Amino acid sequence: ANASAEIGGLVGENAGGAIKNSYATGSVAGGGSYSGGLVGSLGGGGISNPGSIDSSYATGNVSQGAFVGGLVGGQTAPSTITNSYATGNVTLSNIGETVAGGLVGSSSGIGSVISNSYALGNVVSSVSGIAGGLIGQATYTSITNSWAKGSVQALSVAGGLIGQGLYVQIRSSSATGNVTIIAHPTINSSCSCAGGLVGQLQCQSPAYTTFIQDSYATGNVQGIKKDVGGLIGIIVA
Repeated sequence: ANASAEIGGLVGENAGGAIKNSYATGSVAGGGSYSGGLVGSLGGGGISNPGSIDSSYATGNVSQGAFVGGLVGGQTAPSTITNSYATGNVTLSNIGETVAGGLVGSSSGIGSVISNSYALGNVVSSVSGIAGGLIGQATYTSITNSWAKGSVQALSVAGGLIGQGLYVQIRSSSATGNVTIIAHPTINSSCSCAGGLVGQLQCQSPAYTTFIQDSYATGNVQGIKKDVGGLIGIIVA
């Protein structure tokens, strides 16, 4: 598929429907807000009509867009992703493309849940932004029994499981891929955070308790400036 808005290999926008036992195998090249191997944008239907994906997968490579994921480009609360996976590579190579994740590009809002899911593809954001092996950027999101295997490369923030975690809860999850901050010849990033599990973790929120429990990372981590850790690059309290 190739378009310029919310684009997915199966569904462009799922604002409140249930997707189950479904799959997509083609590559997706977006160029707009959200690009996903299966669904471009998930959620936003409200408490009475949450969006969900269950027992589904995508195998195609995904590229181009502000928020790009191997399965879902952008997830908003309340919505859930369970028992699902993505195997394709996720690549951002144009200025203005900001967040890439092996499974989900961006996940945000209390009530956003990812469980029993995984990503196998490599994730590369070579000119800007944030990259994570499972989720590029997670905000008020719960992640349980999920994992990522692919390598992760980004210009500013990179994490084996999550690139940037803003008030997240991670349980029984892991990352095994190598994590690298890319040195670009002309673009300088003010932030350079690399972590085997999470690149940048922000904790201070009165509305949500951040924690990492029974989780691990085994990949090599390489940075070019500062804030490099085998588990977490930097914790902002």
